[in-house]
Amino acid sequence: MRAKQNSRNIYLDYYRGIACILIILYHYTQRYFELFQNSDNWTFRLSWGYMAVSMFFMLAGYLSVIKDESNTKLQGYIKHKAFRLFPAYWASIPITFIVTYFWLPSRRVSVFAAIFNFTMLESFVGIALVDGAYWTLANELVFY
Repeated sequence: MRAKQNSRNIYLDYYRGIACILIILYHYTQRYFELFQNSDNWTFRLSWGYMAVSMFFMLAGYLSVIKDESNTKLQGYIKHKAFRLFPAYWASIPITFIVTYFWLPSRRVSVFAAIFNFTMLESFVGIALVDGAYWTLANELVFY
């Protein structure tokens, strides 16, 4: 019996990785200095890196469907996505809360907001995000 051929195009993963790098560079160059006003210390800025978010979402969605095409039951698909998204998110919330509480008080949120963030529904009800970068997760919930 022959193994099922993988129909996934590895080059799309590379493009998704490039999009991730562009987004990270945008945040650590352009966005960082917009938030913290330290623009004199760094000359390189990737001001257009935010455009890679759309590319990342399109590729991630397409690759997610290709990867999960064998999982045709809705319950299995939701379970797979939950196990993929929530554990890292749950680990990052307390870390981010502690960092902002002690070192970035201007970005601090209430304990209630931090606890509600564990549901990943905070964006839908207007509760502050522990980290502004988590806005993408609400979009992923809707998208998936």
